[in-house]
Amino acid sequence: MKNYSEISNRYMQENKKRSALTILGIILATVLIFAVGTFLLSFRDSMIASERAQADYEFKIKNINSEQMDKIINNAEIKDSSIYESGDQYSISGSDKIVSLEKGNKDYFDKIYTNKILDGREPEKQGEVIVDVNVKNILKVKVGDKITLANKDGRTTNINIVGVSEQKLYISDGPLVFTGYTDSFDSSKNYNVYVNLKSSKNKQDIINKVIKDASIELKDGTLANNNELLYLTGNGASEGITSSLYKMAAFVIVVIMICTITVIYNSFNISVIERIKYFGVLKAIGATPKQIKRIILKEGAIMGVIALPLGCLIGYFSLVIGVKLFIGDSLMFMDNFKVQFYPSIIAVTVALVSLTIWISILGPARKARKVSAVEAMRNKNEIKLGKLKRRRGRLIEKIFGIEGSLAYKNIRRTPVRFIITVIALTISIIMFNVFYGFLDYAKQSVNQMYGDIFFDSQLGKVNQEGFTQNEVNEIKEKEFIKDTYEFNMQDTRMPISKDSLNKDFEEKTEFKSMNKEIDNFSILNNTSTYICGDKEIKLAEKYISEGKFDLEKLESDGIILIDGRSVTHKDGTKEIVRVTNYKVGDKIKVPKLKNYNNKNPEASDEKINEAIKNNQYYEVPIVAILEKDPLEGQFLYGDKIEFMMHKDIYTKYFGEFSPNKLFFTFNGDKEARENAVKYFDEVKDSKGYNYADIGNEMKKVEQLYGQIEFFVYCFIIIVTVISVVNIFNTISTNLLLRKKEFSTLRAIGMKENQLRKSVMLEGTLYGIIASIVGGIVSALLLGLLIKLGGGIADIKYNFAVIPFAASIVVAIAVTYLSTLVPLRRLKKLTIVEGISDDE
Repeated sequence: MKNYSEISNRYMQENKKRSALTILGIILATVLIFAVGTFLLSFRDSMIASERAQADYEFKIKNINSEQMDKIINNAEIKDSSIYESGDQYSISGSDKIVSLEKGNKDYFDKIYTNKILDGREPEKQGEVIVDVNVKNILKVKVGDKITLANKDGRTTNINIVGVSEQKLYISDGPLVFTGYTDSFDSSKNYNVYVNLKSSKNKQDIINKVIKDASIELKDGTLANNNELLYLTGNGASEGITSSLYKMAAFVIVVIMICTITVIYNSFNISVIERIKYFGVLKAIGATPKQIKRIILKEGAIMGVIALPLGCLIGYFSLVIGVKLFIGDSLMFMDNFKVQFYPSIIAVTVALVSLTIWISILGPARKARKVSAVEAMRNKNEIKLGKLKRRRGRLIEKIFGIEGSLAYKNIRRTPVRFIITVIALTISIIMFNVFYGFLDYAKQSVNQMYGDIFFDSQLGKVNQEGFTQNEVNEIKEKEFIKDTYEFNMQDTRMPISKDSLNKDFEEKTEFKSMNKEIDNFSILNNTSTYICGDKEIKLAEKYISEGKFDLEKLESDGIILIDGRSVTHKDGTKEIVRVTNYKVGDKIKVPKLKNYNNKNPEASDEKINEAIKNNQYYEVPIVAILEKDPLEGQFLYGDKIEFMMHKDIYTKYFGEFSPNKLFFTFNGDKEARENAVKYFDEVKDSKGYNYADIGNEMKKVEQLYGQIEFFVYCFIIIVTVISVVNIFNTISTNLLLRKKEFSTLRAIGMKENQLRKSVMLEGTLYGIIASIVGGIVSALLLGLLIKLGGGIADIKYNFAVIPFAASIVVAIAVTYLSTLVPLRRLKKLTIVEGISDDE
């Protein structure tokens, strides 16, 4: 041996299991930090690429003339631009169909018009157009067809169809869209310009300056941000989402580091305690405190050198392989998700893990350096007997006997070790609960933001009339229709008592109400009423915030109130603000009218005033209150409120029920969707139908859930392994360090089964105490994390009780099982070997 630091190598070789366990903890922490960082950057870059693939622009400047457009595109701050001309309407020669002829330049088709080409190509010169597949099917045209268009003045235009694209949205009462090419611009027309900026920072300030330089008056609607893309590049107009993301990322990193520090600290602390006697010998033969400290630091450095590259490699390839096997190329609406390699993540991971290792070993190294040679060789600095009679533990003794009392006194007489062990176990529980809760929060965010609209399409009538029963039956029989939901939806003028209005609404929402007042009533013009049957009204059940779903009451004499909007205050806190102050059980007292539709003469101010003077009112009790619209899953806006009423009550007061809005789910996907578009277009003129395809996005939600589940469980597996390593290392080594104590108990007559019971109770008591503390702290930290992320999504988080309780049970079980390995070793140990305490 050339120097004292070589002891590090020998100790690690002699204690391979302990060293491997510590290295495993560092590797897992490295995997966690590296994989999380790599995934987040890959996700961000893939999201940016996906957003640009859908529409490659950062800002859209609308309705500007050709002179202003030239100033915009020639500004030195502009990287590239795409020009769009909104469509003039034409009739097709020989047909009664109306089309809208939109136009764009070459950059528009390269960057903005991103519908997938199914046949042909994009337009490249004047007179060429592309149509979507629905227009193709409706007009029965194909690539190569030539069509003559005529405007309202009779002037004709010849166009040539050169391509067919996919369709994402279709509304039957709108014009058919042709998208053509243009490279000449008329000074009499207005244009929309899509731009990207050269600068990567301060984009909001720069675009405002560009607009000012072009002498454009910035009105509402003139400037539109591509918010998703700007948020991803750190240039969002709102600081709420960006701030929340940064806060949550910092929180996650801090929690990971604290947990990793605990794992590594415990391992090194136990290692030092176990070798206190040997450090005393080294000091006795001339080793300086600095050399002793260097031995510990070298051990940490060696383990870090081994663990860091392994952790980075395992983290990267696990992420690549896992994403490829379980997710593929499509992730969360992105078709080309790729895990990329970032040297910066390696640097950050190495820095964070190195800092973690250094912080972790500072305490044990200082302990080894400060201990005196005499105390170290006696090895009495860690275990002090104390006065056992002061710690009776009578309740535990009554429950578990003398063995329980002994276990309780053992954990109490070494307070420092007790605190360290409980902290280690508590951190493990906190780590699991916080990360599971966070990922569950992310899953619920997706569910509540995207997964609540489960309809595929909707159908109304152009004149807002109701459907006849024959029409409903005819639609239900179509093979592409799976389920049909029938509603009578009305925009109503609802008179509400002034006493029932929330006086703080305008102040908290900054929304100035324009409602008209009649006597002691305020007329809420922005009110909707949903009248429906059993199946439809049950959609409200999962959104109930007050009361409970009672179908019997709703069928006889009760209604559902929908009233809530999410308000974010200046300090970042959120609040659900309501227009009214109604509670469940209150009766809504409204003047009797024959019709409340805001377009009907029966809902006039004169009729309302007449009912008030004659003291004629309806009084309907509120059965339940919702904060979100059950059809859209979103908070309301402005001073809007909504009511859901069963059709039996409507029939009781107002006459026969007939639906004026139908919602469908499809029996199948692509083919059913195309058949629906084809059918409703064929009959729309004769029947007056207004059909709208809500889109394919909701079909992707199930896939999104599966992907989130994958990340949830991968993350939880890693966190669980770290937690188990932490618990096992702490409990088992804590017991092995007390061989002399247990051998002494056996020498004075304690039976083997009594010793076993005492040891196992001691480990379990650690788990119980840590579970209580960890459960409370993790609940508080999870609440803080969700509050920090409140700017990302307006959701109501439903706390996952079962996983939370399961983590506590598992932690206690793991502490119990962690005593089995040291028990086997203690059983093999003779009394003489144990009392001598020499391995």
